[in-house]
This record gives sequence, C-alpha cells and structure tokens, in this order.
Amino acid sequence: MPARLVSLEVLTLSIPFRSPFRHAAAQRDVSENLIVIAVLSDGTTGYGEAIARTYVSGETLDSAAKAIETVFVPRLANLAPSSFADLLNSLDDLPLTDPHSRPIVAARCAVELALLDSFGRHFRRGLQEIAGWLGLPGFTTGGSLESLRFSGILSADHPRQITRKLWKMRLFGLRDFKIKLGQDNDRDILKTTHRQLARGLRSGRYTLRADINGAWDLDTALQTIPTLARYGVCCVEQPLSPQAQADFALLHAQLAMPIMVDESLVLPSQAQALIDQRSVDYFNIRISKNGGLVPALRLAHLARKAGIAYQLGCMVGETAILSVAGRWFLSMVPKVKFAEGSYGTFLLSDDISTRPCRFGYGGRIRRPTGPGLGLAIHPIKLRRYQTASLATIEF
Repeated sequence: MPARLVSLEVLTLSIPFRSPFRHAAAQRDVSENLIVIAVLSDGTTGYGEAIARTYVSGETLDSAAKAIETVFVPRLANLAPSSFADLLNSLDDLPLTDPHSRPIVAARCAVELALLDSFGRHFRRGLQEIAGWLGLPGFTTGGSLESLRFSGILSADHPRQITRKLWKMRLFGLRDFKIKLGQDNDRDILKTTHRQLARGLRSGRYTLRADINGAWDLDTALQTIPTLARYGVCCVEQPLSPQAQADFALLHAQLAMPIMVDESLVLPSQAQALIDQRSVDYFNIRISKNGGLVPALRLAHLARKAGIAYQLGCMVGETAILSVAGRWFLSMVPKVKFAEGSYGTFLLSDDISTRPCRFGYGGRIRRPTGPGLGLAIHPIKLRRYQTASLATIEF
C-alpha cells in the first residue's frame, strides 16, 4: 500500500568549523544549516538539507522556513504517490520562486531531498532513476565519478596558513585547487599558491582556479584578470557581482581567461540569459543554491546543450546530506569538469551521519547507493547540534 506524507519538521543546526573559512563575501566559524525531516505513514523517515545565504539567493534560515510553511506545505498536503516516478512528477512541480518571484531555492532543496530520501526508501529506489525519468540524453548511471576528483579549496588566509594547508592537500593527493581572492592580500595569496604548485601547474598535473565572490567591478576585473594567468590560474569564478550581469558580456569579449558564474546563476531564467548573451564559459551548479537535485540536473543538461562547461560546487559547511546529494549528481551527469564538496570533517568539527562522508585519498569518492539518499543519520548528533525548531507540520 502506498505511503503518504504525514509530517515535516523544520529545524536548524550549528556545527563549528575546524578553522575559520574566509572569502570576499563573508567569514564563517560555524555552519548554519536548514534541515527538513519527512515522516511517512509507514514510519519511514527521510532527511533534507539546505544552506541559505542572503548574498546568493536572498534567503535566510527563517525566510526559508516560512517559505516551506506558506508555499510548499499546501502543495504537499495530499502527497501519496503510487510509485517513485509519481513522486518525481510531484517534485518537478515544486516552484523555485515565491508568488512575488523571489527565489526560494534553499527551501525547495531541503524539502525535495527529504522527500526523495523518505519515498526512495519506501519504494526501495535509488536516486539514479531520476536521470532516466528526466529523459536527459547522455545522463546515465556512469556519470563523472570514474574520472573526477574533488578539489581542495583555500580560503583567503594568511600566506603562512595557505602554505600549510596546501602542503596537507598535496600530501593527500589532491590535484585540483581553488583560491579565494577579492581582498587586499590577493597578490600575497597568488604568490604563495604559485610557489607551492608551480611545477605541477606547468606539467598539467595540477589545476588552479580563482574565486572572487563578486568583489570586483568591471575596471578592476579587466585590469586584474590578465595577471592571474601568470600564476597558473585557468579559470576565474564570479569576478563581478550578480547585479552587474550585463558587464559579464563585456568582460568575456575582452579577455581570454575562461569565466565561471556562481552567484549570478540561481534560477533557470538567469542561466538562459547567460547562454543567450554568450557571456560565460562555465556554470557552477550547487544543489542547495539551484533548488535541489532535480533542478540541478536540468541545469547541467541546459549547459551541456549550449556548449557551456560546468562543475559541481557546494555551500561552505554542508553536512553529509548535501554531500551525498552531490555524489548522486556526479553519478548521473557526464563531463563534469570540477567537483567541490564532500569535505565533511575535513572542514566541520563533526557531522551528523553515522559514518564519515568525505572524499578519500586523491579526492576520490565511492559511488552512492540507495534506497533514497543511502545515508544513515545519527539521531543523537542531529539533536546535539540543533539550535532551533522552526516548524512542525502534520498533514
């Protein structure tokens, strides 16, 4: 007998970082996460997660929780799918914006993942079935897992700290790196990073990307980006603010350096505008930022059709829930250029899964398995790091 959704619990977590993470838009010492727990009539429980950032989608933890209550709960009141495909049809109808056209992508992501996990467990289905249901050409169970390794991310720290972190990352076999720029010590960071990676960058063993988090104006970008190539940078991410969307085309036309967008890429309409303008080379797709696993898969397909490269990104401080969702993405999407995430306790002081959920030596990961997300949450740890219960809805 098909199960129905009987309750949603919305709560927040706060897990300290092992060390502060800095970039041009923010500095963080703890991860603040939105968690949704879905319970079905047969007792099956599923977990979803999102991270709300005002400078990314305009959302906060409180506004995302409110969107769940006002936008999503009415749509889920009678949710009792007869099959996993029936569930996917229902999830595909969930909106990415509220009635005022404001993004509610974090809220949608947390709800979607909780329902995929709970009903996937109920129907004994793994999430690899999503690719077949979407009917996206080339999206198979092979994906990019065999060829891809996760990147090491360096926050905007003192050069001495960067040297130490790079040494550890190289010792662990990582070969793709990203540095955070857009602050006063950019040149010191570039010199330090290049000094450590120069031989590997020349041989092609390593790659180096730079993320500006929208800190530059057009003139600064035009003056600064050409110098990045001298330090081995192969791609610059979000050099301009999302509000300077029209300037990306000007920047792209005048520079040879490949440009990636992140904060400028939240909704499908923004993706289509960037494609139409031919103003970028890469999309940074993030499960939480782009509204969940299904919208992220659709976004990768849109980029692939348009000849735009893409990477899997992450929100700083993701727990095991979003980490494993990213792995499902990689297991289905072909030709992902770079991958970020699955940092687990490399970054967090603890995680909420029963087993570690972080990449292994060389940035490699194992293929995820279902049913649902295929993840076991540690209930004591979940409640240990809970900071607030924002809503409990019974249907």
